[in-house]
Amino acid sequence: MQFDISYQPPANRDNILRLIQKHNIRTVLEIGTFLGSSAALFAAQPQIEQVTCVDPFETFGWWANELAVRGVPNPYLEVFQRNMQELGVWHKIRVLRGL
Repeated sequence: MQFDISYQPPANRDNILRLIQKHNIRTVLEIGTFLGSSAALFAAQPQIEQVTCVDPFETFGWWANELAVRGVPNPYLEVFQRNMQELGVWHKIRVLRGL
């Protein structure tokens, strides 16, 4: 199943892509990655060489319960990795697990 990154509002997506082009961005630091929608958007751009994703890739408390109800495993690093692999951008991703 293909990971869907289309939840990004079109205006936000367009602004992000315009800024990447305007400032010739080559690397991105993303703090808070979850399942990778934004990371995938960044990494899918040809000029982006690396996206560093900082996230604990697991959660606790009420949010852990919300994930379980929705069928998302916890920790969710494997889901994130699979999403990036399905989109063909895993080679551009650097994972840093942390808070």
